[in-house]
Amino acid sequence: GAVYSWGIKNVASTQETAVSEIVLFRTDLSTKKSEILLRTQESAEEFKYTKSYSRDIQVSQNKIYIKNRIYDIEQDMFTDILYESDGTQGNGLKEVFHASSPRDCNNRTVGEEYTSLRNFAVDNEENMFYVDELHREKMSLNVALYKYNFNTMERSKICDFDSVVGYRVMCDDDFIYMNIYGDSINRLIVMDKTGKELYEKRYNSDEKQSAICDIVGVDKRYLIIATDENTDFSFNKEEKSEKSDTAKYAILRKDVIGTGNEEWALMYNGKFIQ
Repeated sequence: GAVYSWGIKNVASTQETAVSEIVLFRTDLSTKKSEILLRTQESAEEFKYTKSYSRDIQVSQNKIYIKNRIYDIEQDMFTDILYESDGTQGNGLKEVFHASSPRDCNNRTVGEEYTSLRNFAVDNEENMFYVDELHREKMSLNVALYKYNFNTMERSKICDFDSVVGYRVMCDDDFIYMNIYGDSINRLIVMDKTGKELYEKRYNSDEKQSAICDIVGVDKRYLIIATDENTDFSFNKEEKSEKSDTAKYAILRKDVIGTGNEEWALMYNGKFIQ
């Protein structure tokens, strides 16, 4: 019964510096009234490094999970703080996860424990799945997928991925979904909760431009994705999709994942919107 949103505004500006205020709002849909759940400030230098990372909002089992990333200039460190709320008006946020990591993952000190929470997903059993960046070689990353339980506070590694340029993780009560952009090939992977791979879809990029295949969402029936004009992502039983000048949206039935009968159905072609 509420909408959650981030707002940012410039609150101080001089020739030497600028300060932005970042606020998390909760707006009640019945009363149309807003309250501030979280307020933080960043200098222009700090915002330069945090603006590329989304302040995520995830919802699961009638709980909302909110991530805020803070940058410490002197230490050159990111701190990720994850809050939980039951959505009740007037109730504050409860901190459920707190972790730090160097801005450059190659600067990690051996023996120290770090976690980079750039992207995360939460299921209905209070498990969080997230990707930690371990090592970088130019644009290529070595990363690991982890599971963390908010009740037991236990963390376990699920699997590793090498030569990753970008990634996104999503989950539901049945599967973990990973979209991985690589140096040479991109992969959309579906795993069970133990990390066993059940399905993989590979797609290539245009020679000059990278391809985008975003996981839009998932419900009880379908996995929904969006592709751009630079990808050769194929649909249905096509061996190769014809590239177009528009985005495309497609769905995959969840009940066929892992059967070998996975077929993507084109649900929407961006040409219909001007």
